[in-house]
Amino acid sequence: MMPIDDGGSAFPATEANYHNENMRGEGMSLRDYFAAKAVSGLIAGSMADGSTWEDGAAELVAEAAYRAADAMLAARSA
Repeated sequence: MMPIDDGGSAFPATEANYHNENMRGEGMSLRDYFAAKAVSGLIAGSMADGSTWEDGAAELVAEAAYRAADAMLAARSA
């Protein structure tokens, strides 16, 4: 299985020095950021008619969000 390209850090930060300690926070990956943005639309769209989710629906939405994130990362590389 090939490693998943996560796109690197969504919000890269430069290294900081706090009380003589170097600190660096990578934060979430760009893939996770894209998936989080996509999932909110997927949830809103799937519940717009007032329906509720059946068992397993959350997993399907999460998978769809990451498929969308992967597509966004691929589009950036094209």
